[in-house]
Amino acid sequence: KQKEAREKEREKNIEMTAKMVRLQRFVLEADYLSNKYGTRVPVGRNINFIMVDSLEATLQTGSAFSVGFNGVGGETVSGRVTKYDIGMTGRNKDSYSIRMVVLSAVGVFDVTLLINPEGYADASLRGNWSGQLNYHGRLVALGLSKVYTGQTRY
Repeated sequence: KQKEAREKEREKNIEMTAKMVRLQRFVLEADYLSNKYGTRVPVGRNINFIMVDSLEATLQTGSAFSVGFNGVGGETVSGRVTKYDIGMTGRNKDSYSIRMVVLSAVGVFDVTLLINPEGYADASLRGNWSGQLNYHGRLVALGLSKVYTGQTRY
């Protein structure tokens, strides 16, 4: 019985993930952020996220311990998605690889997402600086996400 329920849940997640990716409507809620050296830091998922709503995107980092520019201890950047390419990857070609370009007032951001069939995702964000920021978490449907968007500076 339990195994059956788990399998049903898994199938539902796989279906949901495919739909979110196809419709370009999802939020990657991060449990961890990491830098280019792989140093991981646990973060609050409601204030650390990448939101994609069709042709709009919001990239945000936050901290529960400080106020920051956006009111949630980090940065919030909103912009237009000018490129959205989906590829299939993984051994069974059942994972998604998305390359997205976000055009914002502070510059151009290159976002690469790797999403497994059940919606676990890693994203790397590169902008007008030399480093990169990585988000590690889960994809959540736009309507179900409980993220808090801070103030954009621009």
